[in-house]
Amino acid sequence: MGFMGLHKIDWRIVVPLTIGLACLNVYPDLIGHGPAFVDSAAAIQPLTNGRVFFSMGLGTCGFLFALLPRRLAQADGVLLPVIPFAGALSAVAYASIGKASTPEHIAIGVLCAFCVGFCYGWFLVRLLGMLAQSRDIATIVGVAAVSLLLKTLMDNLFALLAPPMQIGATAVTPIAMAACVALLLRASDRASASIDLAELPKCGPSDTSIMFILLVMNAILHAVTRALSTLGFWGESYVIAG
Repeated sequence: MGFMGLHKIDWRIVVPLTIGLACLNVYPDLIGHGPAFVDSAAAIQPLTNGRVFFSMGLGTCGFLFALLPRRLAQADGVLLPVIPFAGALSAVAYASIGKASTPEHIAIGVLCAFCVGFCYGWFLVRLLGMLAQSRDIATIVGVAAVSLLLKTLMDNLFALLAPPMQIGATAVTPIAMAACVALLLRASDRASASIDLAELPKCGPSDTSIMFILLVMNAILHAVTRALSTLGFWGESYVIAG
């Protein structure tokens, strides 16, 4: 059984998915481009751009999901509180290095960027797996589109906050994502709402097509967003301005 009926939208699923996906994109946006994190980005810039370590964390997470999907699923009860806590702590710690560029502060910045990427990757797999279970293309496209609009609004609203409040708001986003995942798990009629990637080749053609569409759409939406705006994942000097 999928999340959606043919003629009825389950708002218990759609709302957490939309908010979760919006927070998923706001989280790296603010750490990579928020005014409160500019000094921290400059501190590790002599080594390399923080996006490198963010991408390494994201890639590591994806590799682990592909290599050990069952073990990660079994550890879900532990990871659901640990991942958002690590993501929130990484945001605060990254902001705390400020303009300092000592080896110790650079090491903290590198570790934080890696953790942010890993946290992002974990929630990306979780939320896209849940979205795939809707098995309704209109719902998938609608949730993705509305979440991007909400993400843009949140980016600009958070940019108006004073630096300490902006750091706090950024740290709250992974916690909000975890709350959305918990609500989705509760609303689902399955013990776990994540797709077992190891079992994907055994899925029917419809299930495989949905996951393929999700992966392609995710890449296209990010590419289009980055082409139309300098705001996006780390790698540009653009700073979100309120």
